[in-house]
Amino acid sequence: MEWCHSGLALARVSHWTDEHRSTLRARVEGRRCGDRRWRDTHGPIVIGDTKEGTFAVRVVKALDSPPGRMVNANGASGEKAIWGKPSDWVDYYGRVADEDVGVAIFDHPRNLRAPTYWHARAYGLLAANPFGLRQFTGDRRQDGRYVIPAGGSLTFRYRVFIHHGGAPQAGVAEAYRQFAAQQ
Repeated sequence: MEWCHSGLALARVSHWTDEHRSTLRARVEGRRCGDRRWRDTHGPIVIGDTKEGTFAVRVVKALDSPPGRMVNANGASGEKAIWGKPSDWVDYYGRVADEDVGVAIFDHPRNLRAPTYWHARAYGLLAANPFGLRQFTGDRRQDGRYVIPAGGSLTFRYRVFIHHGGAPQAGVAEAYRQFAAQQ
């Protein structure tokens, strides 16, 4: 799936799923929001402890860090401060074709192990990941595995928020609060 804004490709989304439902809807001031829910119903399914991610976008080269910026809900910026750390959201923003734009991913507070850990890289990868505990924390005693029993399910809710300007100007934190308040 590819998200575009004003005709500019901003990010591609990758995911694993057996069954999913997607919604992409326009918002005021040229903002776009997309929700993705996963429900895996074949089991038992064992999800291993891996840093590789559960829901990811790959931003266009112009948004890579640098020249673009990567920030999270805790005020951290850059790969070293964000990779492997839990946060409610992470935003990549910068200049694409003479327009200041950004792409954020929001982790819903009802998701497993929220706030999630982030496999966020300066080369444009932004992945929410509640499973990579051992790799993100560096603690061999941690185990991020999760088992979905036969006939069970696990639902994740993430939002992709595409916006004008940097995170503060676009109101990314407020957009997250509105998303988090939804049941």
